[in-house]
Amino acid sequence: MPQGPGIGEQVQAALAACIGNQQQDAARIRQCLDTQRREVEPQLAQAVQRYRATLGGGRQGEFDRVQSAWSNFRDLQCGFAGSDPAAGPMAGVAQSGCLLELAVDRLELLRFAAGGPSGR
Repeated sequence: MPQGPGIGEQVQAALAACIGNQQQDAARIRQCLDTQRREVEPQLAQAVQRYRATLGGGRQGEFDRVQSAWSNFRDLQCGFAGSDPAAGPMAGVAQSGCLLELAVDRLELLRFAAGGPSGR
């Protein structure tokens, strides 16, 4: 059975619709990115729990450490992405874009790991 668009494609379509022709408006772009991230994060939290539930033995504790390390990496990476003073208002866009991109990537990875592209 053909799959519908993946989460990455869904996010891209929603961003395109949200930003529209306001591609130079940093505040609008950041608002769109943050809105999409707020929609993705609960799905990511659910995927973390689903994947964790598939693990046996001591693997859940190991996965918790991996997930914690990923969260630390995300925060450091995206903090760095948004810290360029020369970027002006676009620094916030870079940070928001980084947070959304890493969340989507992690969601796709965990869904796949939990049982395939749809996570089922």
